Amino acid sequence: MSLLRKLLYEKWVMNKKILVLEDEPDIREIIEYILIDSGYEVKTSANAALFLIALESLKPDLIIMDVMLPDGNGLDLCKKVKNNKTTSHIPIIIMSAHMYSLQTNDDIQANDFMPKPFDIDDMLCRIQSQLA
Repeated sequence: MSLLRKLLYEKWVMNKKILVLEDEPDIREIIEYILIDSGYEVKTSANAALFLIALESLKPDLIIMDVMLPDGNGLDLCKKVKNNKTTSHIPIIIMSAHMYSLQTNDDIQANDFMPKPFDIDDMLCRIQSQLA
């Protein structure tokens, strides 16, 4: 990759903000570390209430969210985000250990699905694809 292309890519990535909703602390920290190391600005939330506050203040370019949460359901939050005209444009990647049941549900409004456990390279490719 040429130096100019590399600099343009790094500038593009560093301007992108990702909001992560994951209640499991170890998984949340791993995702946060990987994304920061990849040059993204990252905000994490451990529950639905904190997610909604962060969504308003951060204005993310992408959302990654878990389905099973202590105070809500990621699928319901996804619908809420997608049905709000100020946030409907934000791509959402849903994470779940039960991918098959999610992918066959036509009611889900997520842009992509990521299995748990996830592959780091696959996660980064999915993120780049949604941000492109």
